Amino acid sequence: MQKLFFWAFFLVTVLHITLTTRAQAPGLAPTGPTSIRVEGEGLKSFTFSSSDFKPAMVQAIIRKEPDGSSHTFSGLALSDILTMGGLSVNGGVKGKLLSNYLLVEAADGYQVVFALADLDSNFTGNRIILANMMDGKALAAGKGPFQLIVQHDKNPGRWVKMVSAITVRSASRNQ
Repeated sequence: MQKLFFWAFFLVTVLHITLTTRAQAPGLAPTGPTSIRVEGEGLKSFTFSSSDFKPAMVQAIIRKEPDGSSHTFSGLALSDILTMGGLSVNGGVKGKLLSNYLLVEAADGYQVVFALADLDSNFTGNRIILANMMDGKALAAGKGPFQLIVQHDKNPGRWVKMVSAITVRSASRNQ
């Protein structure tokens, strides 16, 4: 019985060390899902993937970093993705829609909330895109394949890496 316990302990220890080392090794960082679930209030639910990036819809954002460097992110406007599901927010957020919000979730459990008005050009000039490229290359493992980029945020806390789901919800108590 002691021998069996020893071998079980040995196997678990080796497996733990292997998985821990692999997760920390450069180039082996986790990658996010290859498709994103889009659903919620006023939306026809659908799955969004890289094949939905139409060249005519791609936008670029140049982001200057505090260290003086800059990067160009390309992707689709978050408002355009919601339009694919039948919810037009660009110039159309008013009335009940002002109490709706967008929950963006990452594969690692990170979550960020945006008011729908944050996506409407009538309310703000802050562009928000779902990027799939940085400086002309696919996003690195651990950031992509999709990352939310908020152009004018001074702090990148709302930049969601490895986006896995986008959900529209209502904050109204009457629903």
